[in-house]
Amino acid sequence: MSNLANTLAGSLRYAADAVDALGASCGDYRALTDTQVYEGQQVIAAARQILETRTAWLAGEIATRSRWELGDGVLSRRKGFTTPELMV
Repeated sequence: MSNLANTLAGSLRYAADAVDALGASCGDYRALTDTQVYEGQQVIAAARQILETRTAWLAGEIATRSRWELGDGVLSRRKGFTTPELMV
């Protein structure tokens, strides 16, 4: 795995742990300080950015593997979708 992949994976694990530490209910979030709320939002935004980047990478790969010129056996159709957009 490349250093970039290690960094992204580590960042995602860190973000997941940080979000988990915020609490598991509305009551837990209500008890947070203003600083914790702000920092929690920042961590969630970073995690979403990491996930959205990886979502885009996979969407691109799904589109590539589902090109019409590859015929009827393309990825999206094998998985039951009429278009790669519906699969994503």
